[in-house]
This record gives sequence, C-alpha cells and structure tokens, in this order.
Amino acid sequence: MRLLSSFLCASFLLFMSMMSHMTITSVVSAPHGGTLLIEEVHPEFARMDVEVDPAHQHVHSHISMQEQTTFTSAKAEAESESVKTVSVASATGRLRVKDHWKVSGYAYVSAAGQWSFSNTPVPDQTPVAEASFEDSLPSTGWDVLKLKTTASFPDPQQAYAAGYLEGRLTASRIYELVDAIVYKKKKNDDFINFLNKQDAWLRANVQKEANEKAAAGTPGNYWYLVSLVLSQLDGLLAGTNAALQGKQVSLLDLWQINDDGDLLDIERAVASNKRLQVSAKKAKTKKVKQIKPKVIKAKTVKKLKNNVKLVPKKSKSTSKPKLVKSKLIVPTIIAPKVDDHVVIVGAPRFKAVDDMSRTELLEMIAFNGHCSALIKWTGDDLLVGHATWADYEELMRVYKHITLNFNHPSIKSKHTSMSSYPGFLWSSDDWYMLDSGLLVLETTLNILNDSLYSLVGPEKGVMAWIRSLLANRISSSAAEWANNFSKYNSGTYNNQWLIVDYNKFQKEASQLSAGTFLLLEQIPGHIETRDMTSVLQSQTYWASYNLPFFATTNTKSMYAKFAKKHGEMLSYGKSSRAKIFAREQKKVKTLEDMKRVLRHNDYLHDPVSKGCPGEAIAARHDLPPKKGAKCDITKIKLNGATDAKVTSAELFRQQAAYAIGGPSSDSLPAFTWVQHPQEAKKKPPSQPNTWNFGWTEQKP
Repeated sequence: MRLLSSFLCASFLLFMSMMSHMTITSVVSAPHGGTLLIEEVHPEFARMDVEVDPAHQHVHSHISMQEQTTFTSAKAEAESESVKTVSVASATGRLRVKDHWKVSGYAYVSAAGQWSFSNTPVPDQTPVAEASFEDSLPSTGWDVLKLKTTASFPDPQQAYAAGYLEGRLTASRIYELVDAIVYKKKKNDDFINFLNKQDAWLRANVQKEANEKAAAGTPGNYWYLVSLVLSQLDGLLAGTNAALQGKQVSLLDLWQINDDGDLLDIERAVASNKRLQVSAKKAKTKKVKQIKPKVIKAKTVKKLKNNVKLVPKKSKSTSKPKLVKSKLIVPTIIAPKVDDHVVIVGAPRFKAVDDMSRTELLEMIAFNGHCSALIKWTGDDLLVGHATWADYEELMRVYKHITLNFNHPSIKSKHTSMSSYPGFLWSSDDWYMLDSGLLVLETTLNILNDSLYSLVGPEKGVMAWIRSLLANRISSSAAEWANNFSKYNSGTYNNQWLIVDYNKFQKEASQLSAGTFLLLEQIPGHIETRDMTSVLQSQTYWASYNLPFFATTNTKSMYAKFAKKHGEMLSYGKSSRAKIFAREQKKVKTLEDMKRVLRHNDYLHDPVSKGCPGEAIAARHDLPPKKGAKCDITKIKLNGATDAKVTSAELFRQQAAYAIGGPSSDSLPAFTWVQHPQEAKKKPPSQPNTWNFGWTEQKP
C-alpha cells in the first residue's frame, strides 16, 4: 500500500505539472535508484503509461493529457526492482520506450481503391498491412521493423501496402542511406541506363505474362511473383515520399540501393562490354601504336550534334592544332590512336583484371567482397553464423521481421526474419530465416574473368536480389530453393550460397540427413549446386569466405589462374580466413563460441593474420597494419566486418537469432568516426559516432 500510495501521489504531481509549457527530451529509468525520471514529452503526446509490478501484483497508471500539452518534469516514486515498464505514447502512434522511439502504422484501402494511412488502428476497418518500427540504432546498433499483411486482401495490394508502410515509417533512414550510397557515389550514364532498361524489361515481361494468362484464364506464375516485388518497390517509393518533407527520392534511387549487391557486377559488366565494343571497332582499322589516354582541358572540347566531340589533332607543324571529329564516343577507357586525344567521361571504377597489379586485384576482392560464414555441427546442435563486410557508411542496420500473407498457390514461406538496411526489400547481407524451415546465407564471389561479363545485360536475366526473394517464397527444401533461384541467372551478385534445411535436422540423430546442407555457386552463365551434407558430416563444419569451391566455377572465374600468379590468398582452403576458420571451429561447442568466432580479429597476435587487420574473419581495414608487417593490403579504408548474426536449432524454431552491429571490438578498439575526421562527412546523421554495442536477441 505504501508503494501504491506513493505512486498515485506522484501521478497527481505529474498531472499538475502539465500546466508548464516547456518541452522535455527523453525518458530515463534509474534501475538502481528508486526514481523514474520522465525527461521528455513531445507536444503530440496524449497519455503516459507507467506499469509497476510489486511482488507480482500488477498496478497500472494511465494519465490522460490534452493534445499539445507539454510539461517540465515529473517523478514517479517506486522501488527499482518493482518497475516493469515506463513509456510515453502519442496520439499519432509514436512511443518513447527508455532510449528509443517506437512508431506504428496501418495502411487501408477503400472499395474504390483509395489508400489511407494511420498511426493508430481505425475502428471497424481492417488494415491491408500493419507495422511497427523501433528507432534503436543509436542505442543497440540495430533498428527493428516488424510488418505483416492481411491475407483477405489481394496479393498485389498486400505487396504495395507492405512497401508503403516500410517507406512511411523509415523514410528518414531511407533518405540517409540513399544520400550515402547513391548521391555521394555517382554512377556513369551507362550504369544508369542499365538499371532503367532492367526495370522496363521486368515490367514488360510481367505485362506479357499477365496478358497471356488472362487470355487463357489461368493465374500467372513466375512473372506474377516478380510483379509482387515491383508492387512492393512502388509502394516503398510512395510511402517514403509521403513521409519526407521537402525532399523526395526517385524509383531509380530505390533501384540503386536495392541493387547494392548486384551493383559491383553491373559496373564491371558495363565497363567490360564497353571495352569489347571499342576493341571491335578498333579491329576494323589499321593497327597503330597505342599510348595511355590523356585528358585535355575542358575549354578545348566543343560539343557537336549526336554526342560527337571536337578534339585537337596532333600536327607536325607548330601551328595551332586543327579541330577534327573524334571517332570514339565517350565515355571510354580504351587507349585511343596515337594521333588523337579523347576526354574520359564517366570512367568506371575498375580497369580490366588482367591490367591490375597484385595489390589492386586483392584490394578489389577485399573491399568488394561480402562476408564470412560458418556452419558448425556439434553433434547435438546445428549452429550457423554470418558476418557482413561492407563500407562503414552503410552501417544503417535494420533487423526486419516481415510476414506477407500472399495467397498465390506457389507460396510456401510467408514469414522472413532478416538482417537488412533501410529501403532494402531484401537482406543484402544475406541472412534469411524462413518459416519454411530454411536458413539462407551467402558470401560474395568476385569475377576475375572479364570475358564472362559479355553474358550480362539488362535484358538477359533477373537481378539476384529479386531471384533470392522469389526462391525464399516458393521453396520448401534446399533443392527447391536452388532450382528456383537458378532461373533467369543475371550473372550479377555472384555468390557462394549456403542453404540449411532445419526441417532435416534431428538433435538426437548421430548422422545428418541428406539435404540438410546444399551449396550453390553462381557466376555469369553458370550455376552449380551440390548436396554438401556428407562433407559437413565428415568435417563437422563448413566455412565460406569469398572464394569458389567447385572446380568449374573456380576455373571459369579464373581464380585458379590468378592463385598461381598471386599466391594462396586466392586459393580455396589456403587463404588466411580458411586457416583461421579451420583452427577456430574446433573450439565451437556452444552459441557463445560461435559468437566469438564470427567476431574474431586478433591480427596483432594471430600468426595467421601476420599483423594484417584485413586477414581475419572480421576484417578491420580501418586499422593500420602491425609495425613491420608485410601485408598485401596496406590501404586504410573504412571497410570491414560490420556485424554478425548467429542462431541454433532451438533459436531457429522461434525464428530468432542473436545479432551485433558494428566493426569487431572484441580484442580491438571500437570504431569511432571521431578518429577519421576526413571521412566523417560520409557518416549518415543517424549513425552513432562510436560502435561499441553488445549482442541483442532478434525475434518476431
């Protein structure tokens, strides 16, 4: 009674304090004191809730407030161990819980097709979709998005509503990421044209199938499923722009962030194909001595019609050079004839692999390779973990729990839990936990054979991120996933995919069932799959670290060739990560062991790392090599392992995992932007300055 009396008294004081007009700014609990201090209430707040649970007896206080009311401060006296929750809720659905915001949203559509949005449920109406977003990135390293659609609505409306709500609730985060990886990293026109053509080609195929199926009176299949992804993307655009004030994003912007994985191969394909085109033209002319291209001053260049430029031509005389029409249409990176000079416009980031030095090649692989992964069979558990590698400005992490209750007969998985990013309809890491029983993850394979990119084009296949979403939704086994993913191979975002079927795993069994683990490797023009359960059984683990395993993919992508030329860093089973995984996996018995391995970087002491911060499971390219170390990569770049996720058989049954955000700091100093003032302009505003968080449990 003393506690309740004290609490009600504090509630009265709080009510009286509402007469003040000073806005306050956070909600803080004092777990070791006896006081809960409410420090911020936004003018839109309509109520404050405080729940106290003394001796398991529930006491709940609800204090109503008038809209637009603000107050200075209030104290609710209670014994610290009895405090259950303290929260402040608003009339528009915003909720402040301890140190982060939580906002909810509901999407509705009328019989006439008119869409509406609300932060709170609308009485007597069924939402097409509902979602909540926790703005916890600054406090835990992860935002959290939970979203589900209503099965009674048509699939296209569900898809659009899912995209719209995600855009509406996370618009500011989406804009920050678009600014970081699109606006600040301009692409050349050939790349942009590729994306525009891909979008048009996809929509044309969707319409073609729709027309054919309508005429036959049968439901659509593959392209119908693609159309749902496009509807979700269109909804994302509408929701994002509805929430942004004074700023807008375009469909092309959203394509660019969702093509984040495919982007590297698209850029390289565009550059490679441009080289091939120019080489073909040159083959028709007589051979002349080649020199490196020189860039002339802008004032000497004059535009003509049809994108032909006037460039100076060398002359034996000392008179002013004449202006002649250049035969080469820019942009180009091919060396021109000795008597011409062309302007290099929009040159790609990468030159031909054969022209790269050893350091350039290893840097391309390290800075553009995504991830380390490990599967460990302990005998009574099947543990899986994954660490993403990326540039640090992309540390805008969102853990998403998405339920799309589509009704199409091919749908076999409706719920996905995945690590992701603002505005990404897919994971990108990749890390998918599916209610079908499949866990899907991958590590990137860079292509070292430029000639393979002749097989890549905007109308030659479906981007990998869309194919992965489709395979997730319509597969109930690892073999089905591989078959569905292999359709319309784009030759972009080439990866080694690991598909684990937890339906096959039995804790008490002495052997793993066939089909428990399947490996898939993709390169342009070729996909290879194999049931690797027996290998997992015999060696008790599988590690993946951006190098191809299958002989065919290894040879065709030319890793075998360059391993002979540049050493074991490009050789499967012999690289630094391969050796560290082989050593450390022996120590894995529990989930805690798995966490430690996925964050492993002890480059200052680990003899395998040889003093090189990038030669570790969780790379830290932002750190300098150990003094005296002879490293293949010495360039300091804000890039490396940016997270880790781990799960077990028991956790997977709950669609749960443990995740940690930020570069590894287990045995190294935490990454902080303050130490890199020249690079700090790349930091999105919502990112914390220092990444030093612990593991958090992520579950629906």
